[in-house]
Amino acid sequence: MNIKELSLEGVILFELKKNIDNRGFFIEVLREVNLNVHFVQLNHSFSKKNVIRGLHFQKKPKEQSKFIKVISGKILDVIVDLKSLKYIMIELDENKAIFIPKGYAHGFLALEDTHLIYLVDEYYDPNYESGIIYNDKTLNIPWPIENPILSERDKSLPSIKEL
Repeated sequence: MNIKELSLEGVILFELKKNIDNRGFFIEVLREVNLNVHFVQLNHSFSKKNVIRGLHFQKKPKEQSKFIKVISGKILDVIVDLKSLKYIMIELDENKAIFIPKGYAHGFLALEDTHLIYLVDEYYDPNYESGIIYNDKTLNIPWPIENPILSERDKSLPSIKEL
């Protein structure tokens, strides 16, 4: 396993080693690495190719840190720092995982039909859910798709200026 801190503070990429033999494979997915989090919920998501989910976050005091692992497929993951409004984009497949601390919005584009799991350190609470529209003009994220598949909720998310 190779562990890298990315350009956004506290965001950590885990490049995983797949050990393959005639029985199948084994991947070590997570090491604590001073994350200082206690995960309380495990979620499983399936997204069809060309779906964008996000950009989601929970507001204080229910902010969530997330550990995201693609089980099958591939995503273009987008992480937005809610203070500086800087973002990173990174492709994730089954050989990578990412840790996103509190204070970031998160979204992704399914580049293929994709299953992913994610651990969070705070329970989902609809009273604190929030988000930013994926095509926010202030962020100007260069999504590589013109007509993504979006939920009704994600279509109606506000812009950064409206938050």
